[in-house]
Amino acid sequence: MEQKTRESYRTLFLNIGYECNNNCIFCYEGETDSKVSYPKISLEEICQTLAAAVLEYEMVVFLGAEPTLRPDFVDILRYAKDIGFKKISFSTNGRRFNDPDFARDVSASGVDCIVFSIAGGDAETHDSETRAPGSFNEMVGGLRNMVKFSGGPVISVSFTLNKGNYGTLEKAIDLLSEIGVDEVTLRNTYPLSHRTFGKEDLIMKMSDLSGYIIGVLEKRNFFANPPFRLFLQEFLPCVLPLEMRRHFIANRGEGNTYIRIAACSECAHSEMCSGILDTYADIYGTEEFHL
Repeated sequence: MEQKTRESYRTLFLNIGYECNNNCIFCYEGETDSKVSYPKISLEEICQTLAAAVLEYEMVVFLGAEPTLRPDFVDILRYAKDIGFKKISFSTNGRRFNDPDFARDVSASGVDCIVFSIAGGDAETHDSETRAPGSFNEMVGGLRNMVKFSGGPVISVSFTLNKGNYGTLEKAIDLLSEIGVDEVTLRNTYPLSHRTFGKEDLIMKMSDLSGYIIGVLEKRNFFANPPFRLFLQEFLPCVLPLEMRRHFIANRGEGNTYIRIAACSECAHSEMCSGILDTYADIYGTEEFHL
């Protein structure tokens, strides 16, 4: 199978909206819970920003709750491609891709990578986490539509794991293997918004969750014949066995407060790793972290 790979580019992260048709219990953008009226971002404003940014950035990642809800979303993707961005990406809950015409239009727009979010390995769990009945089946339908397009964008999946859904990881791995996605990122639910601050009933101890993940991967014989590329995010390398640290990708550093311990100065990943999030340490402390 042809391997589609990740490369590094100077990247613009551009917010293009605030609406979402899911209501995830762990959402990092969940600060929009309050009934604040957010201004609409016009197509003209977005195009002006892109036109200025392409002089400095090679890649654009579109953000904004659920960006595909914009009726002009495909036009935005096409414009970004036409003015010269080398790489275009965005994250989505995948529900709109259940419409094959929309999936086809996005695939033909020039986008390079689409990150689908999954919140459980079965409909009951996923829909409970998203608080949106039917969202799992729509997301799965969307994934299946997108992988049909040979030579289309990289299809990536991000599974945010917590106490409510980690037990469905094996089902998720089997499903995503069968669908044929290109890569999967397993993300630890970190206390980064008011939906997760102090939520010990939601946040798992990182060392416990990483141990569970390794057990599931070994049970599924994942490492002998990986069905997709694997990444671990919001896990620190020092809670992972040495052989798993190559799957680590940098955690969120901007706008948050992190703690560094003595071992950080000797860690090979210290430049990539921001350290231990203070709101995580408030729940579980720092004793689990060691080289």
